[in-house]
Amino acid sequence: MTQGARGTCGVVDFTTPDLTVEVTNWNLPTGLQRVIDPSSGDIDPRFVAVLSCNPIIGFSTRQLSILASFGISGAAAATVAAYMQVMDANGVRNATSSKATMATGFCIPQSLTASQGGVAELTCQVIGYSDGATAPIIFGSGAQPAAATAEAFTIGPVNINGTAYDCESVTVDFGIQVNVDSSSGDVYPTAVSVMSRAPTIRLSCKENDAWTALGLTGLAQDTTDSTVYFRKLAANGTRTAEATAEHIKFTIDDGLISIDTSSLATGSPATHDVVITPVWDGTAAILVLSAASAIT
Repeated sequence: MTQGARGTCGVVDFTTPDLTVEVTNWNLPTGLQRVIDPSSGDIDPRFVAVLSCNPIIGFSTRQLSILASFGISGAAAATVAAYMQVMDANGVRNATSSKATMATGFCIPQSLTASQGGVAELTCQVIGYSDGATAPIIFGSGAQPAAATAEAFTIGPVNINGTAYDCESVTVDFGIQVNVDSSSGDVYPTAVSVMSRAPTIRLSCKENDAWTALGLTGLAQDTTDSTVYFRKLAANGTRTAEATAEHIKFTIDDGLISIDTSSLATGSPATHDVVITPVWDGTAAILVLSAASAIT
């Protein structure tokens, strides 16, 4: 029997904002809800229908500069095409790719993670919506656009209340909760809104001084802002110079810094699970993001 077509991961391309995103993976949960109805004591159901369909394009990328477009709250997106490169039998890639295209959606960053000796990765979701009757995603084919200039980042310096902390991993959870709205019996959502935002930053720290500095119940964010950097890797080199404004920086103005767990084992250095919980002070943003910062 002749083998059917095969595909692999391609880029995710946004018309609005104008971005072509290199991804390490993408997925398409359809969010399909079915009603399966048995009745009259029958063993087998007699009826099945689609109750609702809430599709999402999820992806992971090392291209952290896209945070400049989506920020800490997400942003509207239009004509988002997720490509599946067709794998040629006895070859490499076909010039024509399959693609899933979302006409309108809302893109939110979910988490950003990096560790010592590893490459930082950002996960995002694009939540589709329409007029309620039109499918938010259609399937087709076309030539995949040229990928953006490759980039990569790793963990950078962490400063808590002005004091440098040695960390081996950092995770930023953007904590965005959305309301996906539909009504009037529509199959598809008609709007997506941010309902709440509660970011947290989790650090795996080797500093034994964390105990005395943070104590059992934590320490308030002081007048000196805390900063968390993701350091950009230099293409064909080691690290982009710290003075070059191409690194990622998060600044925390108010909140609580505390230890969740300290872990100690024979043959291993102690680590402390430090959590920064930002809050809004009524003026400054709860979490300030710079997608093009020098390391200072």
